[in-house]
Amino acid sequence: GATYIATHPDINCPAKDTPLPDVGSYIKLFEASTGRVPEKIIGKPYTIMGEEIARKLKLNKNEFVMVGDRLYTDIKFGINNKFHSILVMSGETTAKMRDESEVKAEIVLDSLNDVVKYL
Repeated sequence: GATYIATHPDINCPAKDTPLPDVGSYIKLFEASTGRVPEKIIGKPYTIMGEEIARKLKLNKNEFVMVGDRLYTDIKFGINNKFHSILVMSGETTAKMRDESEVKAEIVLDSLNDVVKYL
């Protein structure tokens, strides 16, 4: 009877030698085992966290920039929250994934180091 809340749906967590299971993998495991899915997912790409950040900081959503390497969580979070978005290509997303995805960042950079040019 407990409320089931998850932080985010990422399936894999990048690691040096091989990806490791992330929260999304456990969501799938619990669903297969119990039939339950979270009542709420409070992190990326959903809006709960973005709305709370904007409220607490008393800023307009257009004053935020979401920077990330994952289209389906990081960049989708920015889009869903009406934040600006920057995709960095130094992580999970490949050029093929970027080109084929419906999720599009406003800016695409090679690495996080390149963000400095925009500050």
